[in-house]
Amino acid sequence: MNDFTFQNTTKVYFGKNQLGHLHEEVLKYGDKVLIAHGGDFIKNSSLYIDVMNELTSHNIQVFELGAVEPNPRHTTVNKGVKICKNYGIQTVIAIGGVVQQLIVVRQLVQQL
Repeated sequence: MNDFTFQNTTKVYFGKNQLGHLHEEVLKYGDKVLIAHGGDFIKNSSLYIDVMNELTSHNIQVFELGAVEPNPRHTTVNKGVKICKNYGIQTVIAIGGVVQQLIVVRQLVQQL
C-alpha cells in the first residue's frame, strides 16, 4: 500500500434548500466530479435529479460510476480510479446506498 494521509472532516448543512451549497463545496476542489451510485433506482429519484441540476447549473462537469454493488469488488473501485485519472477528476460524491458508496469513495481516495 502506498503511504497517504486521509482527513475525514464532516460539514453538514441542515435546513431547507441546503443542496444549494453543494456546488460551493465541490468548487473548493475543482470543477470535475465523479458521482458514485447503485444504478437505475437512484437515477429515477428526485435527489439524483436535484444533485445533477445543482452541479451542472454551476458548470461542474459530472462523470458517473454506476452499478456500484454492495461490498464493491476491487474491479468496481478500479473503474472509478481509472475515470478519475483519465479525466482529472478532483471530487467524488456518493449518492444512494450509504455504505456501499462510502466504501467506494474511501477506496478511490486511497488509490488516487
